Amino acid sequence: MVIKLLPSFFMRSPSPLPLPQPLSTAFLGYSIGRERLVQEHRKRYDFLRQIIFQELADLQKALVIRADLDLTLETNALIALVDGIGTGVVICPEQFCADQQQYLVRRHINALLTIFKSLVVQD
Repeated sequence: MVIKLLPSFFMRSPSPLPLPQPLSTAFLGYSIGRERLVQEHRKRYDFLRQIIFQELADLQKALVIRADLDLTLETNALIALVDGIGTGVVICPEQFCADQQQYLVRRHINALLTIFKSLVVQD
């Protein structure tokens, strides 16, 4: 249920979304040593960081996620989790089927929920 709320941040801006993981990984590797491309990659991450942070802030304000969370830290944790899963999919796709990917993200998000919401979000 709550996991379905988070993708709403993709609808908030007409700006281009981050690249799909295989392309993003290739772009990052190619960018090393090319300052202009590193800046482009940083711009995409800054955009992603802003929309995830705002989504978490909205969820916190709606009392869906815990009030004691450091939203900057949680934003970075979600990005790192998804990046890690995406890299795993590129390197070893048989280890990360779609159900496992969703489970890992859902497990992390469940840890953010208020106690009342976590009783509901079992999917």
